[in-house]
This record gives sequence, structure tokens and C-alpha cells, in this order.
Amino acid sequence: MTDETPALIIDEHTGAQPWEHPDAMWRKVERLRLMRMRRVTGHRVLPFLQKLDDPASRKLAGKHLADLEVDAKLMEVALRLTDQTLADGGLIFQNAGQDLPFDNGEPQGPLGACGMTWAEVKHHYLHLLTQMIVTEGQSHHKIKVKGILEQRLAALAITDLSQLPRLRQMARFHPVALSEMNHGLHGHLEKILDQEEWLIDALLKLHPIGFLQALRKGLGNYFDRLFVWSPEFLEAVAEGLDHKAKIIAMGEHLLLIEDPEVVRAFGSWAMRELPLPPEKTSSKKKKKKRKRKPPVETRIAQVKAVLGRKFDIFLSCTPGVIREAGHWTNDQLARITDYLPHMNSHVLEALMPLPFDQRIGLIEGLWYKLGRDYVESHMKTPPGTAVIERVVKKLITMNERGSAPTDLKSVLKSSDLFDDCMGAFLK
Repeated sequence: MTDETPALIIDEHTGAQPWEHPDAMWRKVERLRLMRMRRVTGHRVLPFLQKLDDPASRKLAGKHLADLEVDAKLMEVALRLTDQTLADGGLIFQNAGQDLPFDNGEPQGPLGACGMTWAEVKHHYLHLLTQMIVTEGQSHHKIKVKGILEQRLAALAITDLSQLPRLRQMARFHPVALSEMNHGLHGHLEKILDQEEWLIDALLKLHPIGFLQALRKGLGNYFDRLFVWSPEFLEAVAEGLDHKAKIIAMGEHLLLIEDPEVVRAFGSWAMRELPLPPEKTSSKKKKKKRKRKPPVETRIAQVKAVLGRKFDIFLSCTPGVIREAGHWTNDQLARITDYLPHMNSHVLEALMPLPFDQRIGLIEGLWYKLGRDYVESHMKTPPGTAVIERVVKKLITMNERGSAPTDLKSVLKSSDLFDDCMGAFLK
């Protein structure tokens, strides 16, 4: 806004023509309102903005409203210049000769003869700008959006020009990725526009099926919780869980983990391919043969199926404990399952230096030596875990010498060989 350029006044008659009767209808019928609004914009506002345009670039010079409506960059320039002009007082809106009140820098009430508020006018052009950017971004993909996704994108509109960088990122998403996020966000694609640019950029680089679809299936109704993940955690899920089957297997348990290294530890658990099931063929019509991928089975899913809710014990364990647990056989898992509710990461870590048979023998022996109350109530407290640490230390020395008892459970139960390790728990 310059001193040489007087303010543009838009009053309740701006945009109306003498032959447009009845006037009330032109202020209410949507199509007629838009005609008047475009007339005000194209014949009054745009020429005014052209006078204020940056002299060095003059991007709006010689342009008509129709040019802006098909060019996202020109539309952005015009909208930004409009916002600045409003803030500088270069646009004045009046009804019945009185200036309209402003709230948060924007005029309140209907503007000009179109009967539309500034919020409605701005939404119209922001929606148009959004659609141009989305169309341009999607034009680079061979697969085209359709159906419900097409409807969701058609309804999408930014609410503020500050969202433009994120919109341009979002517009580049592969249609399959957009479809998965649309499902995961229950149709609220606009939530993506509220996220930080690093997150949108990270999601843009991830596989639509191998990551986004897997995460949608794994997290279910909590898919939008990925928006609160740190860059390190998102990277751990994407890289550590290196197959979509592992992401699906972890499922909502991912929401209970805070340490990215714990996610990577679960990702180290094994996975194997299963034999392909017989292919169903139609007797009426032979379908074109396509390469079939064998189904896979993850150790994560197997252990969760065996442990049920006891699987949660691993979520608070150290990465080292989790990696080691991933190597337990089915038989070993069955033997330790009943004791897991009474353990924590410290107990499991204290037992790790021993062969698995000795771990079970130690716990069972302590059950008989110190009683059920010790195992169920005290074993995972610091004093209780210290008992295990002392026994383990003694056993390591005996293992090195070859003098460790073969039946540790019986020795703990019926002898005083390890009594010096029991501390105050020995009665």
C-alpha cells in the first residue's frame, strides 16, 4: 500500500448491476452470488492489486481473473497480496455507509452486493487454489484417484496460506498412500495439513503398502497417533520393522513403546515364509497368471499368540533382553510363561548370563527355597533381584569350573549351597 494509491472501498452495492432484480435473490442464490463475487474480484479487486504488485516482478500485470483461476502461483500471489492489503487498511468494507467490524484482522459481515462474508470469499479461492495444487501434484502418477478418495480430495481446502508448503508435499503422495491415510484417518485428510513438514516429508518417502497400509492395519482406530511420534521413533518403525508383517504383528503395542531401540529390538525377531496355498482357479475363465508372494509368519505374532497379555512385559524391557527373548524356542517360552508376570526387565537381564535350563531351575528352586511370596511379590524388587544376581554370579564361576549342579532346582531346595546369596529373605 502506497500513499499514492487510495484505499479501495467495497460497499453493499459493489458488484450489482441495475438490471439484476430482485436484488435479494442475487444475494441468496449460490450461482448468482458467485457471479457477483467474481465481478467484484475481477473488475475491482484484481485491478487494485495490480497497482500494488511488486514493481520488480509485476506477476499480476495484464492478468485477468480467469488467468488466476487456472494458475496456482498467480492465485497465491493475489491471495497473499490481498491479506497484506487488508492488514494495511488498503481494502475497506462498508455496509450502509459504516465500516464493517474486524475480528482477528478480518472483516465481519457480508461484503458487497454478493452478500458473501470475507470468510466465504476466502474459502472459495483457497479451495480453488488447493484443487489446482492437488491436481498438479497427482498428475505425475500413472494411477489416478477415484471413488471416495477423489471426493475427499475434491472437498479439501486449506484454511490459511501458511499451510501451502504442507499442501504441496501432500499433493505429491502416491494415490495408494493417500487412500491408506484416508482410511486410517476416517476421511479426515485435512489432518495431514496440520502436521510438521518433516513428518509429511518422511511419510512421503515411505512405501504405501509396505509401511502405510501395514501401519493402518496394525494401529486400527489409532492410526493418527503416528502424528505424535518423534523422527527417531518413526524411523525405527520404518527401518527396524523391516517387513509389513512385523508392523501388523506389533499392532497397537507400538503405542505403548517410548524407546525407538525397543522397536528395533522387536524388529530383529525372526520371520519365515510359509508354503503357498493351492491357487483357486475358475473353471469358467482362466485368469492371467501372476507371481504370487508366499505368506509369512513372524516370531512376534507367534509369541503374542502364546503369551496373550503377558507379552506386555517385554514392552518395558531393555533392547538387549528383547533381542535375546526373540531367540527363545517354543519349548523355552512354554517353560517361562507362568513366571513372566512376576518378572521385569531387571530380573530377565540378571538371568541372561545363564543357560536357559539354569534360569528355570533357579526360579523354581527359589520358589521352594524362599517361598511363593518371594517369587510373586518380591523377586522384581531391587532386594529380590539382588538375590538372583548373587546366585547367578556364583553359578557363572561354578560353570567355568565345571562344578555347577546338574539339578539346580533340587540343590536350591534341599541344600545350603546358595544360602549365602539369600540375604534377609532366608528365614
